[in-house]
Amino acid sequence: MILNASNLSERETLENIPLSRTQKGKLGQLLVDDGAISSDAISQTLQVQTLIKRPLGEILVASSIVARSKIYSALGIQDGRDVVSRNSVPEWRDTRDPQFWLKLGMVPWDRPHGRWRIATSNAQKFERNRAEIEEKLGQIEMIWASPSQIIYRQNAVFQKFLVHTAENSLPDHQSCRTLKFFPFPLQA
Repeated sequence: MILNASNLSERETLENIPLSRTQKGKLGQLLVDDGAISSDAISQTLQVQTLIKRPLGEILVASSIVARSKIYSALGIQDGRDVVSRNSVPEWRDTRDPQFWLKLGMVPWDRPHGRWRIATSNAQKFERNRAEIEEKLGQIEMIWASPSQIIYRQNAVFQKFLVHTAENSLPDHQSCRTLKFFPFPLQA
C-alpha cells in the first residue's frame, strides 16, 4: 500500500499518542524488535511521516501496517507503563459520575496494591487530568488501553445512564415517546 495523506484521513487514527524518544527506545525500533514490522517498512513509514507530519503509531495503524494492540504494547514498553491485556476483566463497578469518565475517555480498570490504574489511550490527557482524578479516587497510575477497550468497558458500566440519556435526550414533542401509533385502543 502506498501511504499518503489522502488515504490516512480515511482510516481510523489514534488519538494524541505520545511518540517521544525515551530511554527505553524509539517506537519504530521496538516494533521492529518485536517482529511487528520490518526495518524496510519502518524506514518507508518514517519517510512518509516527514511528509504528512503525523505520529508514527497513527500512520502505522491507519495504513493497516501494524495492529493497534502492537502499538500500545510498544508504547507500554517505551514509557514503562502497563497495557490492558485482552483477557483482563476490570474491577471497576462504580456507576457514579459517568459523565466525568465519558468526557475524559478513560475508565478505572483495576486496583492492585491499593492504587487505581486508569485505562486511557491518551497519556497527555491523563496527566492533564491527574489531579482531578486523584481527588476522586486517591492515588492512581495510568495503564494503556485501546479506545475500543475503553468504550466497551464504559458501555458495560454506564449502560443504564447511557440508555436513559438516549431515551430522554429529546423533548417530548420531538420524541416518539408521545406518539400514538394506533387511533384506537388495542384489545388483548
